[in-house]
Amino acid sequence: MEEDATEPHGHITSVAVARTHRKLGLATKLMNATHKAMEEVFGAKYVSLHVRETNKVAVHLYTQTLGYQIHDIEGKYYADGEDAYEMRKYFGAPPPALAKKAAALTAAATGTGISAAAAAAAAAGANATSGSGKAAAAANNST
Repeated sequence: MEEDATEPHGHITSVAVARTHRKLGLATKLMNATHKAMEEVFGAKYVSLHVRETNKVAVHLYTQTLGYQIHDIEGKYYADGEDAYEMRKYFGAPPPALAKKAAALTAAATGTGISAAAAAAAAAGANATSGSGKAAAAANNST
């Protein structure tokens, strides 16, 4: 659990499965067990993580299998200058403005549903209420 958040939440720093044991569903099982503990034991409202934009396998796992959405794009997050997706999975319903923005960013990044321009417009609308313009600009550059 992160200490400085406004609402209780967990953060995944790292998850890895040995190459010899991949494609067995182990990452999904590890993540689901972690989610359950965060919610039930610690009362977390959501869990967050960062992933490289280019790590398509991980992005697919998080979005398509585990139900995460892209909450924001952190420019030059990694030492080599690569951007990161900040992803979140809410254990209940996310705040409406965040849900709209996250859906738009996730769709643009994963190619599910709407164009990058439409995602940026939707994210900009959500940002007007949340006060952050960085994600909308980044959504335009992510595809």
